[in-house]
Amino acid sequence: MMKTWLCAIGATLLLALALAGCRQEGNDPSPGSTGEQQETAAQSDALRGMLRGRLGELQLVRSDTMNSGEVSIVLAFRQAAQDAAGEELKLVTDFEYAYPVQAFELVIGSTGREGTHFSLPQREALPAGAYRVDIVEQRVILSYSDRDGMKNGLEYLLLAMVEADESALKSSFADALLERGLRRYDSFVLSNAFVDGMKLPASADTPCIGLSDPGSTVSALLYDGETLLREVTAQADADGTWSLSLPAETEADRLLFAVNGANMERFTGISWAGSILGSPSGDMRIYINGVEQPVFESDAGLQVIASQSSPGETLQVTVEYPFRNVVVRPLSAGVEPQTESGRVSFQVEQLPAKLSVEFDGDPTDSVQLFLYGYDPEPVPQPREGLLYFPPGEYHYEENIVLSFDQTVYLAEGALLHARFEATGAENIAILGRGIIDTYAFPVETRMLNFTECKNITLRDFSLIGPRSWMVVLVDCDDCLLDGVNVIGTAINSDGVDIVGSRNVTVQSGFFRNNDDCIAIKSWGRDVQNVRICGNVFWNDLYGNGLEIGYETRCESISDIVFEDNDIIHVIQGATMSIHLGDRASVSNVRFRDIRVEDSDGLLVEMFIRETNYSQDAERGHIRDVTIEDIQIVGGQLGGIAITGYDAEHRVEEVSVSGITYLGEPLLTFPQELLTLNAHTANIRYEGSLISE
Repeated sequence: MMKTWLCAIGATLLLALALAGCRQEGNDPSPGSTGEQQETAAQSDALRGMLRGRLGELQLVRSDTMNSGEVSIVLAFRQAAQDAAGEELKLVTDFEYAYPVQAFELVIGSTGREGTHFSLPQREALPAGAYRVDIVEQRVILSYSDRDGMKNGLEYLLLAMVEADESALKSSFADALLERGLRRYDSFVLSNAFVDGMKLPASADTPCIGLSDPGSTVSALLYDGETLLREVTAQADADGTWSLSLPAETEADRLLFAVNGANMERFTGISWAGSILGSPSGDMRIYINGVEQPVFESDAGLQVIASQSSPGETLQVTVEYPFRNVVVRPLSAGVEPQTESGRVSFQVEQLPAKLSVEFDGDPTDSVQLFLYGYDPEPVPQPREGLLYFPPGEYHYEENIVLSFDQTVYLAEGALLHARFEATGAENIAILGRGIIDTYAFPVETRMLNFTECKNITLRDFSLIGPRSWMVVLVDCDDCLLDGVNVIGTAINSDGVDIVGSRNVTVQSGFFRNNDDCIAIKSWGRDVQNVRICGNVFWNDLYGNGLEIGYETRCESISDIVFEDNDIIHVIQGATMSIHLGDRASVSNVRFRDIRVEDSDGLLVEMFIRETNYSQDAERGHIRDVTIEDIQIVGGQLGGIAITGYDAEHRVEEVSVSGITYLGEPLLTFPQELLTLNAHTANIRYEGSLISE
């Protein structure tokens, strides 16, 4: 009996020959090969001679110990072989009682159960990515170390079985794997979160990044139908990272990625656009340093996102629009616009800057500018768990579910129609200067929904257009929202809902919402240590500016700080509020250094009462609240209303001080604007008791 075997490690095939008990090893033959290598190649030729032209006689046998992933790989191999050879291959399972033994077989797998399988060798230790082929009379037996070894071995056998172009066979096997949700090389990662039907910019190359085996060749191929228009290649470095620039091919409608000639990813229905964002539909034009800016146009007006092109650059903003007067908010930014004949201009040196340019006293007639400093690394380093959206437009029908250690990076110029969610995950982040837009989705769509997660970082991107709560943190810990812009104009479009969460910071953002800009509440878990600092807030018709409540179904909501915030508009609700409708004890709350530019509602509202949102039978308490250094720089002076529920459920220990109105300190608060009831205690204004 002649016995030969072959072993492959990684992407390199090591051919081994066992003849009359003697083993010889070598590589695939090439000009100048040694005699030993040529002899090994001759043995490989013998294997091809044994298999080719006889596929109709060959029975495929798989081990019954395979898992579902391994079975899918075998099915992909069978499909590729049948498609290439035009003959059907019979596939059976190697099982003790049902296995129909044939003389001419290709047996795939190994066993640890001695004596129960006629054809399978005992499992032996093979290096990672390795396989072994044994020929026993008319039976070819493939054993392997892991999934990579299995795919390596099956590809080798496919090349031996079928007379066809080698690259075409490899691609056929890779395509059959893709149809089953598998890849030829498990090590390949395309970090770009591309999707069918995407639009890529025609004005610049698109960066593509990812991971693969060190030294492997990664190719991006652009097609018009079946016509190849362009191929771009890159080689993975010693760390396995690769990057390439995808040129704009405006005729292309299909994109394919391949590794060493094997297809990995493919995308259809792609198109190319001069600009992902467009010009305004009306009369307004926005320029930065003389360059007209693309805009996102929504029910909230126009939004422009721009960055310095070099470090230290001053941004010269010009807006062309027929107007009578203009204001740039927040006023604390100190922007002094210059105006003449339908043009307003100003400089911005301190970045980042979040500005609202508003015309003729109508906030809806406005443009919001989200301006950033120079970004020295606009393309992130590829790594496991990275989803990278380069400039372009992408639409995801299903929610994108994030898991442990995942990062989403939205490049400036990326427009993403998607919703994100995560449950029980840790170390997740959404970063970058792109836009997430959900105007395309149905009513009652939450944009970012996190439940029982830890270590969440959200930074710099813009969320625009939902019809429900926008950023939702339910029972989460250690969350940072830094520089995020949240624009929602439909009713119920809360900006950030902090629900039963702890150690949360929201800073340096811009929020315009047609419900609560910030809402801190609970559905059962205590809330602790929340910081809302350095933001710009715009509250439309519904909801409140800075809100604790209404749902307060927990034992304690404590250690809450609202500090150094600009509130540029509150149309109807309260500017600062605590609305307690359930059993919680709300305590140690600080509102300080708040600048209010335009508020038509109450300045402060605190109450304990049963509401439409109440579910607890018992009411709670509000105590230890400080309101200090509140600068009302425009609009009307809103009232202060503080009311408890009953003698056992009171609002107490509230201190109000440092309120100024239009630059003048209010040493006493107007009585006609002050509402207290009998269920309050120790309420002080400028140190004096106004409720005992």
